Amino acid sequence: MRKPTILTALLIAIVGSTSAFSRPDAKADQILSQMHEKSRKLSTIQASIAQLKRFAIGAKETYSGILYFKHEGPNKEKIRITYKSGGQVTNDLLIDGDKITLYQPKIKQAIVTSRSKQAEQNPEYDFLSAPYGSVPGLKKRYTITYVRDEPVGAFSTSVIQLTPVAASSSFTNVTFWVDQVSWLPVQYKVDERTGDTTTLTLSDIKRNNEVPGDAFSLNLPKGTKIVPR
Repeated sequence: MRKPTILTALLIAIVGSTSAFSRPDAKADQILSQMHEKSRKLSTIQASIAQLKRFAIGAKETYSGILYFKHEGPNKEKIRITYKSGGQVTNDLLIDGDKITLYQPKIKQAIVTSRSKQAEQNPEYDFLSAPYGSVPGLKKRYTITYVRDEPVGAFSTSVIQLTPVAASSSFTNVTFWVDQVSWLPVQYKVDERTGDTTTLTLSDIKRNNEVPGDAFSLNLPKGTKIVPR
């Protein structure tokens, strides 16, 4: 899925597990513990999202949009990420439970897949198949280290880096910038083995507020081509 930099956004926003343990890092453990505790109390998120994609060849692409998240129970999350350029929607992603729909209006196409299928085809998408409050499970799949403290916009953050144990992963590192007040990530960076990187930054974050009633309704226009994946 090209532009699953959008899927990458979800991969980063949600967390998962498997075998082989990371080396101990006391500071990272403290941050993960705080993240786990706070995520258990999280019901909704609404935020602006900015994405910067840098390619190994030197080119870059930027996108901006809005993210909605709602937790309705175990494995019952709803997530909507809508990217716009020049006022027009370029990509519209809806995750409803296990189902993932990525609508690309410019070519009138919708890619339909699932969290479980993505996790099976791409082990790093285990993030997607074991969501919500499962941060400690990361330690079974990644070497996790505390890097430093640094500001991201108005946020004071702690930076942790996740390095996959499995050499087959398409990522070399995933980095979280974790707000030291809410203890939830406000910025993420994915380093791919290709040399490409994707950085996502959240702003105007509202947590545990009501989200618009149509936030999780993705009505595909007549004539949209459905592509199963």
